[in-house]
Amino acid sequence: MAQRWHWPAVLILAAGLTDIVDGYIARRYGAASWIGGLLDAVADKGFALAVLVTFVVQDYLEPWQVVLLLGRDGVVVIIGTYAALKQSWIAFRRMPSRVMGKITTAAMFVLFIELVIWPDVLFLKNIFFGVAMLCSIIAATDYFICFVRAHLQQVSVT
Repeated sequence: MAQRWHWPAVLILAAGLTDIVDGYIARRYGAASWIGGLLDAVADKGFALAVLVTFVVQDYLEPWQVVLLLGRDGVVVIIGTYAALKQSWIAFRRMPSRVMGKITTAAMFVLFIELVIWPDVLFLKNIFFGVAMLCSIIAATDYFICFVRAHLQQVSVT
C-alpha cells in the first residue's frame, strides 16, 4: 500500500512547501515583484490543473468537481481577459494576492494529499472536497469584488 501513495504525497508536499518558501524568500529579501507574483500564480495553477486532471483520469474526482474547485481560477482568468480587452491593466494589477486565495490553495493541497493517501475513504474525500470548493467559491467572490472596486476607482479617476 505504501508504494501506491508515497511518492505522489511527497511530491505534493514538496510542491506546497517550495511554493511557501519561494514566496517567503522573495518577500524577505525584497525580490518580490508583480510579474514574479503573476508567474508564481500561473505555475501554481498549472500544477493544480495537472494534479486535478490526473485525479479525473484515475477516477478520484469527477470533471464537475474539478470545475467547482477551479472557480476561483476561472474568475481570475475572466477578469484577466476582461482587463486585457478593456486595457484595464491598472485595475488588474491592483488585485494583490488575497488571504482567501491562499487559504483556497492550502485547502486544495490538503485535498490532494487526502486523495493520494486515502482515495477510497469517501467521507474524508467529501469533507475535504467540500472545504476546498467552498474556499474556492469565497475566493472567487473576493477576487471579483476586489477587481470591481479597483476598476471603478480607475474609471472614476479617468
